[in-house]
Amino acid sequence: MQPNNSFSLKRFGLYFRKDILDNYKMYLLFAGSMLAGACLLGFLFAFKWTMNDQNIHLSHMVPLYMVATLFFTGLVTARSFSNLGQQEQRIDFFMIPASILEKVLTRFVISLITIFIFLNLAIYIGFQVFEFVVTNLRAGKVIHDVPLFFDGPFGITELLIIVLTLHAIFFLGSTLFYKFSFPKIFFGFSVLLFCFWLINVLFTNILFGSKMFEWYSSIPYFMVMTQRQLPAEVGHMGMNTFLIPEWVGRVLIFTGRYLLIPSMWALAYFRIKDKEVQ
Repeated sequence: MQPNNSFSLKRFGLYFRKDILDNYKMYLLFAGSMLAGACLLGFLFAFKWTMNDQNIHLSHMVPLYMVATLFFTGLVTARSFSNLGQQEQRIDFFMIPASILEKVLTRFVISLITIFIFLNLAIYIGFQVFEFVVTNLRAGKVIHDVPLFFDGPFGITELLIIVLTLHAIFFLGSTLFYKFSFPKIFFGFSVLLFCFWLINVLFTNILFGSKMFEWYSSIPYFMVMTQRQLPAEVGHMGMNTFLIPEWVGRVLIFTGRYLLIPSMWALAYFRIKDKEVQ
């Protein structure tokens, strides 16, 4: 069968509808599991969370929300192309008369909808259970001060960029590993980060040598800490901190935000398109 290589919005809608109808049981099961898990955790945390003067600040729970969001972002996105691990579903995926762009875009949109709508809806309902138990069973009060957490340099935009970066990493990884994709992608990404750290340590030690405060005293691609001579009566060495130039930092941030994330999404598309040719 000659595949369609052009993008058609109508055909994309039909394929999207077909994917939902074919997998609605799995999607409902996954959404129900997230909702049940969020409600259960909200109920348990309501009894375990330490209250200060009978008040619970929701801003203190934001780190927990961020960890849950990042974990489920990886878990959901890693399963984007899990059906390609089975021969029959693999053949069915490539033989359906829709372009690869439409097929990849369908999985892309479904994963983002799951993360930004269903996951956050489940967490919101879990917070409602948490607040109900705290208010009615523990005679406490929940203070809605979440915006205070994002008043500093780390805001909603930074959290969104982190989520999209993780989504891009696992979306690309899902085209490389079809079975047990989440642990494989996580392990592979951890090894990659470790390699980047080793390269950074190698270059900083070459550039600064024995002046390094410790051989590992640097934050990769951001900061280096070196020894500073102090008066003899002090009895120990001081520390100098060198930051990368501001323009370099701006280039790195721009690259990460606007080039790296779309590039990984594009690579995922070409990986699947390459599988079609094979």
